Amino acid sequence: MRRISGGRRTGAAGGVPGRYGAAGGRAEDVLHWQHRQRPISAETLRKRLHVGADTARGLVAQIRSDTHPTLDNQPPEAAST
Repeated sequence: MRRISGGRRTGAAGGVPGRYGAAGGRAEDVLHWQHRQRPISAETLRKRLHVGADTARGLVAQIRSDTHPTLDNQPPEAAST
């Protein structure tokens, strides 16, 4: 861990504070989908990972941008008649 201005600590990569980073955010999102059938909110992620609001919003944006292309690449569902 290294310190940045304001005394906050960042992960080894320097981007995401906290123990889990993006991998932990993705894991929490998967668990949230399984229980609620909807994506995790930044507020819920903030509480679960014990990070700040800005960090949580950044993680949610990253998770959604990583997931969205995957969903876009799926074949369209057959039309019901």
